[in-house]
Amino acid sequence: MKQVIDLLGKNVNFISNTKFKQYFISENIKGMVTDVVLSLDGNHQISVEHGDFFVLSDLLEFNILDSDPVADAFEALITDNKDFIDSLSKPTL
Repeated sequence: MKQVIDLLGKNVNFISNTKFKQYFISENIKGMVTDVVLSLDGNHQISVEHGDFFVLSDLLEFNILDSDPVADAFEALITDNKDFIDSLSKPTL
């Protein structure tokens, strides 16, 4: 389950097959995982960009896209020092 939760905020791409009558419609999905649904029966689901939910076990060619390490480090630096950065914009007396 931790691996599923770790998908939050990751950029992914995959192929989703949806059955419509006797046909299958394939769709390539790419974006950030914004929602995760954990299920007791193991059919965990994800949503990309707050859109439709997809059962992980039904997805084809699922890939976690490489992130930008420089951007990730910069974001972590800002997050870790948010209070200090916010204090710089406040006037001092």
